[in-house]
Amino acid sequence: MAIRHSIAVAVALFSGAACAAGADPIAAANNALSYSAGWRNTAGSSNAALNLSASTQTGPLYSAAAATYSFGHTLDFDVKIGNAVAVGNVAQITPYLGYEHHRWESVTYNAIGAGLLAQYEAMPGVTIGADGFIGRTFSASTNDGSDTALSPSYAAAVGVSLDYAIVPHVHLTASYRFERFIAKENTQTAMLGVAYAY
Repeated sequence: MAIRHSIAVAVALFSGAACAAGADPIAAANNALSYSAGWRNTAGSSNAALNLSASTQTGPLYSAAAATYSFGHTLDFDVKIGNAVAVGNVAQITPYLGYEHHRWESVTYNAIGAGLLAQYEAMPGVTIGADGFIGRTFSASTNDGSDTALSPSYAAAVGVSLDYAIVPHVHLTASYRFERFIAKENTQTAMLGVAYAY
């Protein structure tokens, strides 16, 4: 009896994922509000982290915004706007322009640049993504009382993501992001979360 119940649950979840995929599962994954939690390691210091994000895709127009907070260490905001291009029926690439605001302990900077988001429907309801961004910093300074201005530099990031639509409006998400920023320090962030697809 328990085995039958388990099989029924598995079939229901898979069927829900297939239904959630719809005619354009990648666009469906890109129209969502999400909350995730995990950890962030900056300059060798690891802390719990939270992320709130929203994204939308209307036709080829893609936009996204996110805020990430790591307890006691970092606070990030980033915004993207791009043009999605379908590659066959199961893939999409989105060149975009991006803006980032980053605060790490006593260092604050802003960056503007360009990136590329590639997404692929690996199976019904499952979308995997890879994202790369490179930009130039501005208005960078230290906040240790000296208000020292920092020279413009570069900010770069790469990341991977997984989106699983268990039912049409509920997605499970996972992501990993590696960043190298103005202070020449590396940041790694890993998250698990849930999203509401609208």
